[in-house]
Amino acid sequence: MNKKLFFVVLLLTGLWSQTDNIYTTISGDTVTIHHDQTRRNCCSLFDLQVTVDDSIITVTEVDTGEYCYCECSFDLSVAVTGLAAGNYTVEVFGTDSIYQTYWGSTDFTLTDIGAVNPQSSGCLTAREDTAFIELTVNGDTLNLFWDTPLLNCCLETDWCGWLNGDVFHVTMTDTGAPCDCECPFELTVDFAPLPPGTYTLDFWDGAYGYPQFTVGGSRDGLIVLNSYQSDCYGMQVETRPPNPTEYTLLQPYPNPFNPQTTIRYCLPEAAPVELAIYDLQGRLVRMLVAEPQQAGLKTVIWRGRDMQGYEVASGVYLCRVNFGNRYLRSAKLLLIK
Repeated sequence: MNKKLFFVVLLLTGLWSQTDNIYTTISGDTVTIHHDQTRRNCCSLFDLQVTVDDSIITVTEVDTGEYCYCECSFDLSVAVTGLAAGNYTVEVFGTDSIYQTYWGSTDFTLTDIGAVNPQSSGCLTAREDTAFIELTVNGDTLNLFWDTPLLNCCLETDWCGWLNGDVFHVTMTDTGAPCDCECPFELTVDFAPLPPGTYTLDFWDGAYGYPQFTVGGSRDGLIVLNSYQSDCYGMQVETRPPNPTEYTLLQPYPNPFNPQTTIRYCLPEAAPVELAIYDLQGRLVRMLVAEPQQAGLKTVIWRGRDMQGYEVASGVYLCRVNFGNRYLRSAKLLLIK
């Protein structure tokens, strides 16, 4: 299908409602993976799991909550550290007891050695100038502690560190407004990730000499620092009577979908059921149900495959349910790859 025509179809069918926003933010060697505006079951309670295989980071959003007959939006995020410099692709999946959904991906590059967790004591009581520095190495992280000389008492620090061969250069720029006073500070900052090796520190124009330090290796694998799940917002409640009184096809979810969608329908009484997927030309793509069924709420999963088990192309499909050759219900589905 022509690309422009495809998006026209999306607009005309009203199916282009995917709002998921997947992106990353980077602070030093800490990468936070964000998944905003994701429509889910409103009783969802997510356990965010992260794995790394070479340059592929997989985030699996495991829904451990109960199923409720409503949906709403969530903002999710998970922060990780311990990644080596390089190019990465993040793949985001969601899973619960019924199905797994692919939500999308994003790319990022971790290149520079970052200044992490800079801290300042604030302006201290005046004292004699006994300024010094201390270096501590933990895995691939260098911690620099600086008992400063007298500095601008409105000090605001902006740290930067970079490698040039076996020399590690560090600068601290004061971005604070100048004040008519000076005082000492105790400053600390981490730099990571540093590759294994022995380095010479170049700091403050050599006022503290040129000390050496050795980085033995990286940390023991990926570290998940924290995760976040927003409150539910934009709730929509499904209408579902406890005892179905009419033949009903509920809205498939998710829709748009990739790689699978869940189809649910209600039977007020026992009846023969035929549930099938058709393309827009009316050709049969997949027969999912063809049997008599008892009354109740039924659930069927379509994994985007045809009668021969091959994956079908992206596009709009029709889900049709025939209840005993008396009632016909249908819904449009959008498969996006």
